[in-house]
Amino acid sequence: MGADLYGVKGRYFRDSYNSSDLLWKFGLSWWANVLPMAKDGSLSPDSARCLLDWMTEREETFVSQVAALAERDREYFREKYDTFRDFLNEAIAAGEPVACSL
Repeated sequence: MGADLYGVKGRYFRDSYNSSDLLWKFGLSWWANVLPMAKDGSLSPDSARCLLDWMTEREETFVSQVAALAERDREYFREKYDTFRDFLNEAIAAGEPVACSL
């Protein structure tokens, strides 16, 4: 199980509900934080911007959470964060919603 998000041009992002969950590293939750913003199964560009803002505000939490991990795992989460940030920014720039299956 996990969060499946579909963006513009068919772009796809998945975040599993397990130890590889990106949002947990920020102290956020797909269900508690993102699901309430998802209207009709999608995040509006404004909601996507809000999620990005929350992640930016919590970058210190992210850094401290991944600091204790092995280098390979730190790199995995850094890359996953970059990918997700790009994914959301693309939808925001296009003014398109992100379809969510949470």
